[in-house]
Amino acid sequence: KHHVPRAQVAIAWMLSKTVITAPIIGATKPEHLSTAISALDFSLSDAEIMELEAHYLPHPVDGIIPPLPDTPPSLTPPSAIQDC
Repeated sequence: KHHVPRAQVAIAWMLSKTVITAPIIGATKPEHLSTAISALDFSLSDAEIMELEAHYLPHPVDGIIPPLPDTPPSLTPPSAIQDC
């Protein structure tokens, strides 16, 4: 529809998400930067975003550290540890 590289569409989609504040583009060549910067020149409509997301199936994230507890566990002082 926009006649742009898929990378630009992907970046435009990421920029539409309020939870993403700094997309990491991973450019390894100067032309990658040009492509990424050009993604700022257009935006996706709500209908286009819905169309892109319609095919995504949520799945659990692997390899992430579980969230830390709100309060850290109490530490046992070394003096309280008995020799075995």
